[in-house]
Amino acid sequence: MMSWSGVTEKELKEKGTIHTDLGEDLSWDYLCYVREHPVCWTVPTKILYGGHDNLISYETVAAFSNNHGAELTVMENGEHWFHTDEQMKFEDNWIRTNENLARDNQRLIDYWDQALSLSDEDRAELQKSDPASWKELAPSKKLFEAACLLGKKKKVLDFGCGNAWAGIIAAKSGCPDVTVADAALGAVQTALYYASVYDVDRQLHAVCSDPQWLKGIAENTYDGFFCSNVLDVIPTETALEIIRESARITSPDAMVIIGLNFHLTPDAAAARGLELVDGARLYVDGVLRLVSRSDEEWAELFSPWYAVERLTHFAWPGEAAETRRLFYLRKREASVRSGT
Repeated sequence: MMSWSGVTEKELKEKGTIHTDLGEDLSWDYLCYVREHPVCWTVPTKILYGGHDNLISYETVAAFSNNHGAELTVMENGEHWFHTDEQMKFEDNWIRTNENLARDNQRLIDYWDQALSLSDEDRAELQKSDPASWKELAPSKKLFEAACLLGKKKKVLDFGCGNAWAGIIAAKSGCPDVTVADAALGAVQTALYYASVYDVDRQLHAVCSDPQWLKGIAENTYDGFFCSNVLDVIPTETALEIIRESARITSPDAMVIIGLNFHLTPDAAAARGLELVDGARLYVDGVLRLVSRSDEEWAELFSPWYAVERLTHFAWPGEAAETRRLFYLRKREASVRSGT
């Protein structure tokens, strides 16, 4: 606004306050305050920006977005004030999409909070567990072996941990510092109880988290990252945020392992009496339970940050065929250099 009004910093300092033709007053005291109190922005934020904004440059809003973890959407034909029919329709769709995303995320948290909470009977039964039964916590041998590999790492994050079976196995297999994180408080409380039962509570730390929590973690913090039965049961936008942040917070040589459900095609869903919304999303009682993609589609989703080093398939108990997926990922060089 100073440059638009032809006001130099020296002039503003001398006069203190200058009224402009824009209808706003320029204040030297305010300019000094802003410089002395830089923004510390921790609120989850989404920004809609017009590509033809004549007041705020794209570079300015993009820098804010990158520095504070805000999600930036650009409407190329938008302006600073959205007012045309096209612009208002775009804005309405943007608001509606974000409202639906927030709804899906909250319903998922509520669902898993209840599903993963322990009853008093569950806790009593766990207390009777054989100390060696940690070897039976994983729902398949291949998942157990994957979690054991993380035991060779120094600092591991099990994101979307559930009852923390993978984190416990990593700790039991030698990792001295394991963080287990889940958005559902019930899961975190269960994870802490399991850690106590299996005597790894001193090396395992539990956090109630969300993708915003990931943004507060420093780059290259973890040399192991595990995320199973998470990315394909949450909205795509949330999954992408987790994938992107995982690449930032893991070291260049980190072991990154992603477990996914089987690929359910629309035809296969119909044969089971199920319907996939937009050919991919399965809802049960209003709760998102699956976002189905092929192996190739997942590899493409990972590709900006990761290359697929190995893909293996596994089955849960009672399943005849090994159709669930286990992706072993390697950070791409560009991701390692930029941390993005």
